[in-house]
Amino acid sequence: NCSLTKNLSEGRRTIAVKGTKLNEKTYDNSVSVMFGVDVPLNLVEPSGNSLVIFPLTITAESNKFYSDVNFYYLDENGEEKSLGKAGSAQNLENSYRYSLKLNESFGSGKYQLFAKTGNGRQTKKITITVP
Repeated sequence: NCSLTKNLSEGRRTIAVKGTKLNEKTYDNSVSVMFGVDVPLNLVEPSGNSLVIFPLTITAESNKFYSDVNFYYLDENGEEKSLGKAGSAQNLENSYRYSLKLNESFGSGKYQLFAKTGNGRQTKKITITVP
């Protein structure tokens, strides 16, 4: 038996083990694991498939605190465009809300909105229409 204690940051990691028997034959194996709690980040405002007018507040929510949440949209050509960084997180009884207020439209059309954290967690994309 063997044990090892080490603090690992959140994310996907590979744990590998190599052993040697008395006859000096070696064996190894590895497994990929996800460390940390798999807590989703959800886009809660505006709702999907909605017609939006400006000023527009975009809000994402999670049960986990993230220090860095940014908002994006995909234009009609599928290009990712940054809308900006959320202000400070609002703590609402074990739920964190991240918001960005947009005062100016980015042009009429259909767009997909989403948010991403600094460590790569991303919301599902929602479609909005700007008149």
